[in-house]
Amino acid sequence: ERKINEIIHALEENDIDALKIAAISPGGLLNDNIRRKVWPKLVGVDLVEASPRPCQKEIEEHPYYQQVVLDVNRSLKRFPPSIEEAQRLTMLDQLVILIMRVLCKHPELHYYQGYHDICVTFLLVLGEETAYHVVEKLSQTHLSIFMEKSMERTIHLLEYMFLLIEKKQPNYKHFLMKSEVGVAYCLSWLITWFSHVLNDYSTVVRFFDFFIVSHSWMPLYVTTSLVLHRQLEVMKQDCDMASVHSFLSKIPDDMPFEQLLTESLNLFGSCKPKALAKEKPYVKKVLPKPKKLKKWEFIPRLKYVPTTIVIAAAVLVTAVIYQAFNY
Repeated sequence: ERKINEIIHALEENDIDALKIAAISPGGLLNDNIRRKVWPKLVGVDLVEASPRPCQKEIEEHPYYQQVVLDVNRSLKRFPPSIEEAQRLTMLDQLVILIMRVLCKHPELHYYQGYHDICVTFLLVLGEETAYHVVEKLSQTHLSIFMEKSMERTIHLLEYMFLLIEKKQPNYKHFLMKSEVGVAYCLSWLITWFSHVLNDYSTVVRFFDFFIVSHSWMPLYVTTSLVLHRQLEVMKQDCDMASVHSFLSKIPDDMPFEQLLTESLNLFGSCKPKALAKEKPYVKKVLPKPKKLKKWEFIPRLKYVPTTIVIAAAVLVTAVIYQAFNY
């Protein structure tokens, strides 16, 4: 009751800092009625600004349209059981339009499987129009790395998890590296803000409260905290990829999620992204352009062949495993 009154007062005063504190603090924004008013303010969107919708022809001719429809049609389980079937079907159509509006307006953004999981959460809380404005803004900020042409930098971001684990539990990091488990099991955690893997709706929206007002790398810190929290159980498994992957890929419903968010804040405070990047330089977004080939050079020559092949193979394997275990 006291926190609700504090949030209402902050809304009346347009006190964004107080709203951010409420979103991060235990319990988050408490309910969806409050989230409908607070999320747009936290993201900083102008709900008055009109955004023309693309015509149906433009939507259907978009290169990602068919994939979006396929993924959306598989997302029925994301809707709470309390929503009637007719309303769910209507919201599926709204979800397709929401996603396509963002992609049509921003051709530099690339759709990825899991983006629809994030979008459906905002749709459920905010409704189609407000959700569009919020998702469009976040797609250019927090989610932009996932919407690049390849997942190379996303995989690289996830690999910082091992650096964080090494700082807290070096023996555990050694165990994970020896098992060769990699990061495939937690890719969907990161790129869906956990919405694809958490069964409880209230936990999902609580995570969204937290991520909206945090650094764009915060899902990495939550992922790391979750893996660290399960150290004792993980190290009882056989030290091989199959065993560790199978164990870590399932997140129990009874995890202390609020505690994990607090631990993630502490982990972030002790090792900021800039510090991580200094220890292990981050992959630059803009890569050097390949040397222009002469007419007679039919087979391109790759510079730094071993590194290129390793990165390409890692991205390919991760994508295949993600498809197999999550879709």
